[in-house]
Amino acid sequence: MSVARENLGVATALFLSALVIWLTSREPTAPSHKALLLAPAHLKQFTLGYNEVVADVFWLRLIQDFDHCDARNEAEQELVDRGKASNHCRGVSLGWSYHMIEAVTEMAPKMRIAYFLGATVLGVVIDDAEGAKRIFDKGLIHIPHDWQLEYNAAYHYMAQIHDNARAGDLLAAAARDGGPGWLYSLAARLKTETGQAEFAEKILEDAIASDTEARWIPTLQERLKKVKEVLARTSTSGPTAKVGDESGKSSSSTPQVPMKGD
Repeated sequence: MSVARENLGVATALFLSALVIWLTSREPTAPSHKALLLAPAHLKQFTLGYNEVVADVFWLRLIQDFDHCDARNEAEQELVDRGKASNHCRGVSLGWSYHMIEAVTEMAPKMRIAYFLGATVLGVVIDDAEGAKRIFDKGLIHIPHDWQLEYNAAYHYMAQIHDNARAGDLLAAAARDGGPGWLYSLAARLKTETGQAEFAEKILEDAIASDTEARWIPTLQERLKKVKEVLARTSTSGPTAKVGDESGKSSSSTPQVPMKGD
């Protein structure tokens, strides 16, 4: 009886995989491509418990057209495929690739590569900043304390969402969760640039106190010194003074990515 049930399960999984492949086998540029993909909230009702199997099938389908751009028509896409036009995509928000990744992560919420690679491709290749933000945020919930995921999410928040305060929080979390100690310095710099020098000071002081090997203490102390200089200036000019970089110059809303020890 158990063998029969096992065979039935395997047959069901194969059937579902074949069904998903057939449903998603058309080019994503087809006008009805969104209609071919069931809403993520309902997908689990059709997998008969084989959520991860179907998630893998969707992932395999997605990576075939990972760089699909909803903003292009078929003629434009053909030029890109032939190498006669730029592959850069603009003006896409929550497109086909986002919905595929959303479906994958609904069925397999612990699938790290879907967040780590999927969100990065959405933000960098497809230029879907909002879609990438949602996938990163979802990944941070389902895979907490992953410093590499937190680091990538921090870069996205800084470079594409232009939210340096959130980026600073993520960098500090990445450092606490096993990332290199110099991430504390980057977090403090972003916090200082957004007018949160007091918080930057607390990040650095905690980091110095917890660095038992004293590996990063000189770098962190140097950054802490600059933060204290900013706090000294703002205390004399008033709390409303706009904090820029540590030299007192105003910073742009999208500063250069700070490098190690910068």
